Amino acid sequence: MINCAHSVRDVAEALGPIQFVVAHSLGGLASLLAGWGGQPMPRPYPFRAYACVSLPNSFPELVRGFASSISLSGSAQARLEQMLEN
Repeated sequence: MINCAHSVRDVAEALGPIQFVVAHSLGGLASLLAGWGGQPMPRPYPFRAYACVSLPNSFPELVRGFASSISLSGSAQARLEQMLEN
């Protein structure tokens, strides 16, 4: 997630100025993090507005659904969740 947020900010800085974000699911979370700019981001990107669709409201639930859809074992699912949280 953090790498995605850095990527969103890096692309916006390279192509910008970008004023508006349209994002789906984890892309919405990454965009909000890039615009917020708090830890662990080095600085915010000054987006003016966001249109975010279907953002997850429960990260563990999102991971469980994804893990189930690709038949991850319980230990692999736990590792994936830990990696994403870190």
